[in-house]
Amino acid sequence: MLSGLSATQENALRPMIIGVREIGEAQGLSAFGQVDETTLIRQVASSPQLAATIESQVGWFVIHIAQIDSTDQRAEALLNRLDEISAR
Repeated sequence: MLSGLSATQENALRPMIIGVREIGEAQGLSAFGQVDETTLIRQVASSPQLAATIESQVGWFVIHIAQIDSTDQRAEALLNRLDEISAR
């Protein structure tokens, strides 16, 4: 359960994060810096690479959230099962 999530984080998401950071920094954007919304919209509109990178990140975010939710549900089911067994 956790190994699949961990593998996704290490093998897929971490390299993607590094790539996104590099693309953003090449555009003068920092992962932790302030950016004017109008400026960002202009940059995204003028850079197909930046636009595609952001779109890909949204997709990875959705997948990652689904994996975390699934892991949470499985953990809760396991805890409930352990409670049932210990109550006997």
